[in-house]
Amino acid sequence: MTNDQIYFIILLITSSIISGIVTYFAWQRRLLPGTILFSLIMALATFWPIVTLFHLISDNLSKKLFWLKVEYSFIIFLPMFTLLFAWQYVRNSRKWPWSQFLFLVIHPIVNAYLLWFQPNIPTIWDSVRFITPDSFLVVQFGVWFWLSFLYACISIAASISFFIHFFWQDPSFYRQQILALVIALAGPWTAVLLYVSGLIPFNPVVFLLPLTGIVFYRGFLRPGSSNILPIARSHVVEKLQDGIIVLDAQARIVDINTAAQQMIGWNQAKPIGSYLKDVFPQGQSVIQANQQHSLSNNHLTFEVDGVVRHFDCTFSKLTDTRTEENGRILTLHDVTHRIQQEETLRLYTRRLQFLHDMSQAILHSHEPMEIAQTVLDYLKKMITFQRASFVLFDHDKQEFTILAVADQSGSDLTPGKRLPIQSHPNLLHLAKGEMSHHDTTDLSTTISQHLAKSGIKIAINVPLIAQNELIGAINFGRTEKVLFTDEETAMLQEIASALAAALQQAQLLKKERKQRELAQTLHDINLALNSSLDIQQVLALILEQLEAIVPFDSASVMLRDGDFLNNVSHRTIYQDQPRLKELKISKFPHIQELFLTKRTQVIPNTSKDSRWQSPSITTSIQSWLGIPLIQNNEVIGLLNLSKNESDFYDQEDVETAVIFATQAANAIENARLFASEQQARKTAETLQAANIALTQSLNLDTILSTLLTYLSQLIPYDSVSIMLIDKINKQATLHLGKGYQQHLGTPLPANVQFQIDDMPNVKQIYSTKKSLLITDTHQYNEWVFTPYGKHIRSWIGVPLIAGGEVIGLFSIDKSSPNFFTNEHLLAAETLAGQAAVALQNSRLFKETNSRTAELEALSDLSKALRLAPTINDMLQTTLEMASIIVECEIGTIYLHDPKTGNFVLRYKIPKQANSLPDNNATKSTAAASPQISISMPPPPSKTNIIPIELSNGLQGRQIQLPLQTQNRTVGLMMLTLTHSHHISPNKHRLLNAIADIGGSALHRAIILETLEQRVSERTGALAQANEQLLELDRLKSKFIADVSHELRTPITNLRLYLDLFSKTSPQKQAHYIEVLKQQSLRLGSLVEDILSLSSIEAGTSLALFEKLDLNEIVQRLVLNLAPLIHQGGNKLTLNLDESLPSINGINKHIERAISNLLTNAGNHTENGEVKLCSFYDNDWVYFQISDTGSGIPEEDLPHIFERFYRGQQTGQSTAPGTGLGLAIVKEIALIHHGDIEVESQHNQGAQFTIRFPVA
Repeated sequence: MTNDQIYFIILLITSSIISGIVTYFAWQRRLLPGTILFSLIMALATFWPIVTLFHLISDNLSKKLFWLKVEYSFIIFLPMFTLLFAWQYVRNSRKWPWSQFLFLVIHPIVNAYLLWFQPNIPTIWDSVRFITPDSFLVVQFGVWFWLSFLYACISIAASISFFIHFFWQDPSFYRQQILALVIALAGPWTAVLLYVSGLIPFNPVVFLLPLTGIVFYRGFLRPGSSNILPIARSHVVEKLQDGIIVLDAQARIVDINTAAQQMIGWNQAKPIGSYLKDVFPQGQSVIQANQQHSLSNNHLTFEVDGVVRHFDCTFSKLTDTRTEENGRILTLHDVTHRIQQEETLRLYTRRLQFLHDMSQAILHSHEPMEIAQTVLDYLKKMITFQRASFVLFDHDKQEFTILAVADQSGSDLTPGKRLPIQSHPNLLHLAKGEMSHHDTTDLSTTISQHLAKSGIKIAINVPLIAQNELIGAINFGRTEKVLFTDEETAMLQEIASALAAALQQAQLLKKERKQRELAQTLHDINLALNSSLDIQQVLALILEQLEAIVPFDSASVMLRDGDFLNNVSHRTIYQDQPRLKELKISKFPHIQELFLTKRTQVIPNTSKDSRWQSPSITTSIQSWLGIPLIQNNEVIGLLNLSKNESDFYDQEDVETAVIFATQAANAIENARLFASEQQARKTAETLQAANIALTQSLNLDTILSTLLTYLSQLIPYDSVSIMLIDKINKQATLHLGKGYQQHLGTPLPANVQFQIDDMPNVKQIYSTKKSLLITDTHQYNEWVFTPYGKHIRSWIGVPLIAGGEVIGLFSIDKSSPNFFTNEHLLAAETLAGQAAVALQNSRLFKETNSRTAELEALSDLSKALRLAPTINDMLQTTLEMASIIVECEIGTIYLHDPKTGNFVLRYKIPKQANSLPDNNATKSTAAASPQISISMPPPPSKTNIIPIELSNGLQGRQIQLPLQTQNRTVGLMMLTLTHSHHISPNKHRLLNAIADIGGSALHRAIILETLEQRVSERTGALAQANEQLLELDRLKSKFIADVSHELRTPITNLRLYLDLFSKTSPQKQAHYIEVLKQQSLRLGSLVEDILSLSSIEAGTSLALFEKLDLNEIVQRLVLNLAPLIHQGGNKLTLNLDESLPSINGINKHIERAISNLLTNAGNHTENGEVKLCSFYDNDWVYFQISDTGSGIPEEDLPHIFERFYRGQQTGQSTAPGTGLGLAIVKEIALIHHGDIEVESQHNQGAQFTIRFPVA
């Protein structure tokens, strides 16, 4: 390979790399129009050098021919892609027809088909020769090649023509870019022409295409002045309605669209290259004023073809890639139409503002004359005239009345002047609501002649019509012969419409103002009437407020009470006229008619109205007005107004008075309801307080006193009493009274009784169970005057009912007749329900307490009789309790003697000399007379009361109570009464119960004294002794079994190790000897414990007991056992009370018990602490030992004091001891009349406390 070939290959590779780089960057901007085709062209330029390289290095004909076909394929399609790119770049306005596009691609497709699929047809080249030494391929081109070459030349020529056409047609702004594209496109194809013509030996296109790509990229994608492509201009900029002017840095026009030329009035050719100041000086001034701004908005106004135009002008800077300014874009937007509309709107707004201001001025005027003058004054500002008038039309009189005049012509028109239509026929068109606009030089009418004489040449009359009715007109005149314009006429018509509404509104406002003033007055009156709920204040306010709206000489408020009217409030100008208190409705026809019809009655002249019936005290009434006070469709009264003038009250007064009467009736009803509500609230509060107070106590006197206290808050009485009913005896008792002292001089005596049948009023209440109201006792035929009720004139009786029965009643009195009303009766009845419940509760409470006391007394009696050691004590207890109940001082008890059949006196009161000793007692505890045996008939089977004569000659009573049990009489108790007190059924019942309990107790006492009872007791004692012997036998058997079991284990161990000792070697014999010693020691300890326990159980003589110092014993044992405790690494602590008292005991037993406890603590504690302490109280001396050892499991605690018990756990069998130590301690504590307790938790130590009685 020669050097030339090497250089040629390097150029090919360099060309391919350059084309590939351009292809890459072009593809990055593929979204821009034409960029994809440009990328495709550069891709062909990238692969073309590579194909040429393979063609060059091929060493045979077939290879070279293949790469030649590939290279020729690039040449076939490259012109077509170039033409498509040029067309898309300039973007002609017409579309590329599909037929032409298909014609464009037919040749490349046919050429490729012939090249690859018909190689034998000599179309593209005639011959191909391969020169072997140099590996060159010599080609002789055929006909089809020259056709393809022609096709390529035409395509490239068409592409260049597109660019050149756009170059001359569009502004110079794009010429630099287009020129670069033309040169880059023409260069390679010029080299092809040179190659084909044989002027150069090789095809240089493969080297020029990369340079073309670079120029294309620089000119097409980076033009340097703008990134705007020309294809955007023809379709966007040129068609914009806004004007666009593009300037360079020197303010020269480089582009301008048609809209901009029309806006600035430039009718010549496009001023490309001209300075802006020469073409559009207004724009130049704006640029200079905004030189420092990158974006500015301005408004320009100038004439174009004699017409003033308005534009919004926007300037924007153009910058290059280095952000340096290289031009500006000026945008013009025509806003002339908008400005004209704004001006029209401004004038219309001014007109509306004028109408608004005038309307506001009219609205602030409520008089027609004031409104008319205001309108004329405002019209002077908008319309030119020399005379104007404002007239109102009266339909009834068919005439116009002048309200206001604005005259500069010196006419005789004045406000108030009337213009009848009959005298002024020319005004008929106004009466018909027609507008007139005429020239006064026509003298055919009177009004025209009059106007002409005043110098008025043009006149216009505008009617004022509201709701299709003529109410007036406005008239204008001019001294100059200038007609009113359509705009002025339209404005006058608008003013006329507004003015007509304003006048009508003014009339309505005047009426409404009067009604509003009346409504406000009535509202104030209503507020005043409702400012108080006191009935008297409300009545006074009614007449006071009525005088402010309806005049009168005299007025009164009369409220209905049945057939009468009560004058509850009165007001008059006549100071000496007496006040009428009441009148009967039926006697006054005009008032009777008012109540029947429920309508207001007016008598204009009382002297001429037959209905008028004057009260005797009134003589000055000429006009009368009566307004009913209606509430819930019922007439509750009337307002009575009078005037000493005939025909004084008109319809307006009547309407006002009716409205006021409604408010007055509401105010009266509200006051009444308030008074009723207040009374109801007071009653409810009183009842609530009474209910609370009544529940605070169950004492009868307290309840009665509370009832009278709260009854006085409900009813204003003079005196009151509460009667309680005795249903059995049909008696009423005045239990408590109040207020009688002021009439009797002394309080009402307590518990005054009388028969119900003797008092008809009380009898009626008791039988009917209903309340009774007597308004006047003097008019009540059955009234019975008692010494305590002579002052009573008005009376209320209210039954107190509980459980459907009358248990009492309220007796409420007043010394004046007709005082009490149904309201008082209702109030008393509301309290009566609570009173009955409280009294019933009190009775139940009293009865319950009485029954409870009876039961307690009977229980105490039964208990005392059980505990009584002798029969005489039982008799004393029984007789004393019975005598206390009936409050007697003399009583006896006789017992039945079964041997003689007589009754023997065993006990009596009052107490006398010592009684004879009881047959079964060693000493009597009660006083009794010597036993007296009497023969008497059988005592009564039930309680009997008989009259007797006392020793002092007075009469008394004797209660005979048989002492019985199981239908057998064991005795008789007799109680002698020296007073006349009533014995209640409760006392009868209690005495019978005492007699029954006493009889039963006496009967049992007698039976217990028999021999059978003694034998029974002895048999029980023997049975108990036998059970004790059986228990001792069982314990003995258990002990023997336990000892046998415990002895068997060490003996068995001894035998075992002795046998092992005889058979083993000498080395192990020493170990077995040690084991044998331990087993023998264990056996000895067990035997010693068994003997000690047996010794303790065998009993100990009291002679061995001595006073011992427990502290001394403990200290002595500690000295001996301390090494054992310290051996396990334990700490020993003593806390002994030095003032510890002595105990009685056996020294060795006490030492044994404490030693066992210390030994146990040492054996079961390692590296812990053992604490010893002693203390005492009044009866006991305590020794307490506690440790921090393994403790005792919860399941073992109940069994630790049992013999041979060493715990349930298997591991505990290795613990030292025999299982008898704690059992020995327990037995020692018991024989010393003491005890031992233990507290322990597993693995947390144990605490034993042993106690002994103080010596």
